[in-house]
Amino acid sequence: MFSVRGEKRSGGAALPCKRVHSFRYVAAGDYWFDEDQADGHDGTNSRLHT
Repeated sequence: MFSVRGEKRSGGAALPCKRVHSFRYVAAGDYWFDEDQADGHDGTNSRLHT
């Protein structure tokens, strides 16, 4: 699910429990970046443990 409010965009997803998920953020201009406070990193992506 995604929503747009003014210049801000947000999204959400239901993730299975007891798994590890990789993700990245994208900003204007196709600029990709990681979450500094993620549960871990795999070199390119941030990792989230559910």
